[in-house]
Amino acid sequence: MKLIGPTSTIDILKQYYKSSDGEITLTIKQEETRKRLEEAFTMLGNYHSMAEVQTILMKRHGCSKTQAWRYCNQAMSLFGNIIETNKNALRHFATETIREAIAMAKEQNNPVAMIMGAEKLAKINKVDEIDPDLPDFSHLESHEIKITIDPDITSALSGLLKKGTLDLDQLMNRVHHNASEAEIVNESNQTN
Repeated sequence: MKLIGPTSTIDILKQYYKSSDGEITLTIKQEETRKRLEEAFTMLGNYHSMAEVQTILMKRHGCSKTQAWRYCNQAMSLFGNIIETNKNALRHFATETIREAIAMAKEQNNPVAMIMGAEKLAKINKVDEIDPDLPDFSHLESHEIKITIDPDITSALSGLLKKGTLDLDQLMNRVHHNASEAEIVNESNQTN
């Protein structure tokens, strides 16, 4: 697959990972970057913070803190944010564990434990919170938009509603006639 337009190393690496038949060949520098990004991504999953990963990358490759930061961010751009993925994985694991506990409470006919499990489930998945993405509907204002329709168009639409048919020839002739009668207004001569 040929990339169109100017391409960055990240664009080329994305295409490299998407192509299954080896149609993208990497330069030596691109291959080195690919290995460093894979290394950064792996370390992001194994260490506690991006700062730790940056420090290790700086020592291993003799690069600046800025370049190490770039490697981490490019790795997340290319492969996904492993930190968020880990949070989602933990949330999923906790959700499944609580669901199993609720099922056991149901088998034991323990409604109090079921309710407690449901509350924990709601809290973990944040359904007990007000959605911050929703707008405050009390601040919405109604707006009125007035549209003026040409009288010939209005007449044609009325005819369509009454008869169920529309004579497009007649409508086009009217529009053409009105256009031929239009005058050109020089905007520089108009006053505000």
